[in-house]
Amino acid sequence: MLKRLSKDKVRRIHKRYDKARLELNVIQEKLMLDPINIQLQEQEQMLRKGYHDALSASLLLRKQEG
Repeated sequence: MLKRLSKDKVRRIHKRYDKARLELNVIQEKLMLDPINIQLQEQEQMLRKGYHDALSASLLLRKQEG
């Protein structure tokens, strides 16, 4: 059971990374179309931080797995 919980946690972390990457890509595309939009700039900064956090967690897990 512990092994299953661990796999679920790993899966959630990798999904969080994928979701953060997609959200960041969407905002960056919108920002390219409207580069002076302050709200998009702020949103992009927030999403970029979330992306980097999720990426770090995902990479740490991958190192532990392999």
